[in-house]
Amino acid sequence: MTTVLIVDTNKSSVVMTSEAFKDKVPGITVVLAANGKDALEMLPKTKPDIIVTDFDLPDADGITLTKLMRKSFSGPILITALPDAIASDAIKNELHCYNDSCAWLPKPVRLDVIAEKIEMFLVKNRRINKRYKSSLAATLIGKGEGRGKRAPKIVGKMINLGVGGAMFESKTVFKANKGDEFSFALDLNRPSNRLDASIKLKATVQWQTKMRLGLKFVGLTEQQRKYFEDFLKDAKEEKDQYSAK
Repeated sequence: MTTVLIVDTNKSSVVMTSEAFKDKVPGITVVLAANGKDALEMLPKTKPDIIVTDFDLPDADGITLTKLMRKSFSGPILITALPDAIASDAIKNELHCYNDSCAWLPKPVRLDVIAEKIEMFLVKNRRINKRYKSSLAATLIGKGEGRGKRAPKIVGKMINLGVGGAMFESKTVFKANKGDEFSFALDLNRPSNRLDASIKLKATVQWQTKMRLGLKFVGLTEQQRKYFEDFLKDAKEEKDQYSAK
């Protein structure tokens, strides 16, 4: 059964949002939280499929709460907010890597607008993490098939990159299977970054063409996620931001 967690204190917004979900997803369970603390406590218990949070909560702002929820929640998080330039700039700056949260919903919430987001991120399961053009050198190292056998290596580059995954392009033709795990390193240093942002990662194969792989990162730490978010601020977004996961 599909569940939505709505975090808001405004009764009219809660009613409007709830009705939009009930109309778009028959049989959906609506769970309510009045503040960030309650939302974080309810998250592991209710296991929602999608979250809608207000920007202005009694004990937190929507950006901070969204970042905290993403530590354990991988589904879409939509933010509602009163039309305000400061709030808009803050959301776009802090959550620029995410298609769902970055496309915040102005209050009062309109049924057609939230219905569009429900269709995009819940019904059609569109990608949450944005992808950016890149050209980072990388060598994928797989697991050895047996004792004494060398681990396979594939040399190439990441031609698009996001917080959750990447597209890898090899210099030569190779063979990989869906679910195969590779380790590799990426240099995410920026001119303005004084820290060493060279990080080691693991990823599983999601799809393959002749010389390309779709990769999903696994075991990403919060520090690595922050490195990605900072690095990608300078990158150019790919045109197809809303393709399926």
